[in-house]
Amino acid sequence: MNKQYIIPGYNGIMVLDISNIPKEHQSHAISQHYKDIDEYKKNQSMILPHLRYENTILHIKNKLERTQELSQKYNQIEFDRKLKYQESYNQNKF
Repeated sequence: MNKQYIIPGYNGIMVLDISNIPKEHQSHAISQHYKDIDEYKKNQSMILPHLRYENTILHIKNKLERTQELSQKYNQIEFDRKLKYQESYNQNKF
């Protein structure tokens, strides 16, 4: 995918891929994309702060990523502990 055909999104607005859009419609699609982003920002500014996208979805997403990081660390520690136990068990077995 060529980066020149990817138009960045914003929070709740996904990126726009114009690679499959005919050349004559690309400029209109890009301008509409930016209008959608501006409209989204206006709508978000009218919503109560605790209900906005960045305070709900992004908050949950960040919390999930942190939980996954901690889970991976815990799993690695647990794996290392079990491996160490198995190695010591096998050495003492003979």
